[in-house]
Amino acid sequence: MIMDPAEKIGGRKHIYGYRPTYHDSYCTCGHKQGDRIVSSISPDGYGFREEYNWTPEFKNVTASSGDIIQTRRLRTGYIQDNYLTLSAKRNNAGRAYLEYLCPFYVSKINWKMGLWSDNESLQRNSSIRLESFSNGEWVVARTFVYSELSKNKDLLYDYTHTFSYGTTDFRFIVDTNAVENENNRGRLVIGNIDILDFS
Repeated sequence: MIMDPAEKIGGRKHIYGYRPTYHDSYCTCGHKQGDRIVSSISPDGYGFREEYNWTPEFKNVTASSGDIIQTRRLRTGYIQDNYLTLSAKRNNAGRAYLEYLCPFYVSKINWKMGLWSDNESLQRNSSIRLESFSNGEWVVARTFVYSELSKNKDLLYDYTHTFSYGTTDFRFIVDTNAVENENNRGRLVIGNIDILDFS
């Protein structure tokens, strides 16, 4: 369920703090109303463990803007102290995701993304998507073609997506067919992300 951003975790310091100054309004922090606030998060900023969790976990992350963004993740970890990685392909798995639950309306995101290697077994029976939460359910905002993704965890491609007004929650998700082995595959790497709001 989408909540009013002012009611979500941590609130938003810029929503009600504006004071008029001549023709413009400024927040108590100095932000000018109407100027977009960019909430940036780097892979090491999440504080995730170096493992792929088997059950969904919530964690609050402080973005560069000072906003608290809640995350919910499954089979997502900070691997080798360098890579924010989703791994969907392993025995008893088949899905991995990283959700962002923002205390503000999201207008646009810019991010880096690619596959760990060229041996992730996602060519068939798999889906890599960006989704947003709308009317009580996750809906596909964009799908990614396997052949067009980087196959090198150290060479991520740049992406951007603009959301319709009212979006506060979005996620990256990988679905794939189950496998019977103990090797982590189906690995999607997310690099730096910038989340722009509708201020």
